[in-house]
Amino acid sequence: MLKQIVSIGLGLSIVATSLLADVEKKKLTIGFIALTDCAPIVVAKEKGFFEKHGLDVRVVKEGGGWPGIQQKVISGEYDFSHALAGMPIAATLGINGDANLQAVLSLDYNGNGITFGNNIIEKMKEHGMDEKTRPLGSESLKKYIDAKHKAEGAAYQPLSFGMVHPVSTHNYELRYWMASSGIEPDADATIKPFPPPTMPSNLIAGNIEGYCVGEPWN
Repeated sequence: MLKQIVSIGLGLSIVATSLLADVEKKKLTIGFIALTDCAPIVVAKEKGFFEKHGLDVRVVKEGGGWPGIQQKVISGEYDFSHALAGMPIAATLGINGDANLQAVLSLDYNGNGITFGNNIIEKMKEHGMDEKTRPLGSESLKKYIDAKHKAEGAAYQPLSFGMVHPVSTHNYELRYWMASSGIEPDADATIKPFPPPTMPSNLIAGNIEGYCVGEPWN
């Protein structure tokens, strides 16, 4: 009798556990930006990994940059999304949004780069840049900016650079790199956000001198 009770109890326990283990929501929409680190999401979709685990997932390429991603996650249009590390923290603090977002998986580590156009590179070479030096500091850019200040005086026009979002590591990395040689990012330059895939076209168009972005846009 005791064995039967134990057996029934275990059976009920297994059934209850399996019911509790069922996914809360099977039909999901996941947003992403066209960057190398979206690969885990795209590969999972293409290889059928979501379907294998009982999920009906629609993967959507976001055209509005990171602000579009954040807005659509907060509104519920996206259930999950590829996102910048700083965005959930910022939104939870009420910066550029107001929602308790959580990061559940890291898709990559590092992978950002600073890319400059040929015109500013030539100016930096004129002010001592050795293109073979690695890592390359911002000292020659500082010297060029100082010369530009001297030549233009009160009519000084700040140099324009791009990054992907105000709370992105790209923004902080670009500012840190500049500041390491004494450049004042908000006085000597203008740093504006652009969707990552548009960085090369903005550089070619002359809208910016350079940018900090993730791969493959360097």
